[in-house]
Amino acid sequence: SAIGACERAANWDLALVLLARMALLGLDISQASMTSAISACDKAHEWARALDLFSTVRRPSDVIFGATMSACTKGHEWQRALELFSDMKKRVVPASVITFGTVLSACEKGHRWEGSLALLSDMRHQGLQYSEIHYRTAMRACELSQQWSVVLALLTEMRSVGLQQEFSYDSAVMSLWHAGLQREACSLLREAQSRGDAFVWCRGRSESGAHIVDLHHPTQEATSVDTL
Repeated sequence: SAIGACERAANWDLALVLLARMALLGLDISQASMTSAISACDKAHEWARALDLFSTVRRPSDVIFGATMSACTKGHEWQRALELFSDMKKRVVPASVITFGTVLSACEKGHRWEGSLALLSDMRHQGLQYSEIHYRTAMRACELSQQWSVVLALLTEMRSVGLQQEFSYDSAVMSLWHAGLQREACSLLREAQSRGDAFVWCRGRSESGAHIVDLHHPTQEATSVDTL
């Protein structure tokens, strides 16, 4: 459709013009057309326009809620996104896996780590299939709030549900280190190296100094880790 083309091109202003013409002609505006128009605003970072469109929908679907929340989150209006999700729950509109991911991103932006945990719990109770991305987004909110023990708990849960192949070593090492478990952090670095995960990790040996552990160079890594 023409509005769908506007969405792909992030041409939000033309999408609004087309919607206005449809209204003048007395044509019904489908949920799909409205979703495309809101998504065009989302891609153009026009969160206020997306909210304006959303306000005209009598019975917004999960997809329309999700597209509007995405626009708000990308526009650094994470509080508005969370308010939309609250409204969604009040209207008893079931949230999809994609929508939960959008709300988790809003929690990450706002450092709402407790909200992230609640969302993961909701997904679990609803039997939705969450992925590493959902976990990583929730862990990021916890990291930004310096909730290291919670990050470790989420990492353990990731492994328990079979996501160990996509284990987040960077988050785990950082959390172990900040939790005062330096030896465990270094042990995990060795595991990451054995699995071929290469990244640079900065750690503080004391308040006055720091070492770089570079898994691209095994010799350097072994020397730095074994000094603990």
